[in-house]
Order: sequence, then structure tokens, then C-alpha cells
Amino acid sequence: MHLILSYATGRRAEAILLAAGPGRMRVVVKRLNDTIELRQEDGRWFSDDGEPVEIESWISDGCAGTAGLFSRFVPRTHTARN
Repeated sequence: MHLILSYATGRRAEAILLAAGPGRMRVVVKRLNDTIELRQEDGRWFSDDGEPVEIESWISDGCAGTAGLFSRFVPRTHTARN
């Protein structure tokens, strides 16, 4: 599964999901030498260092089990401000 992560600083990063379970995801981020773990607390995702991370988008190839894992997520729409 391909993800686009959006950080509070405005930085965006492409990632690949390696493993997922309730409230946790292990991903590899493009241009990093290591994997990171994202954890969910009170409906929000956080990186290893506690930085808030939004899952901006994901593209699934229909892997077994991913539909149930992501079924409760609600897509957000970003618009340009005047």
C-alpha cells in the first residue's frame, strides 16, 4: 500500500506500508534509511518522535485485511485559501 503522509510543518512524504495493526503502522518513507512506526492516539496519528502525521492519501492494491483496517478513516479535502 502506497501512502502520502502530511506533517504539521507542511512537509509531505511518500511511504510504503510494511505492516499494520490496530493503532499502529510500520512504514518505510522515501529517502529515509530506516522504517518508522506511526501510532494512533485519540484518533490522530503520530510519528516515532511524537510529531502529528496525517495520512493524506493511500492507494491499495487490494491486499487482504487492509479494507477492514482503513474502513473507519474519513478522507479530508484540502482547498486553496483566498
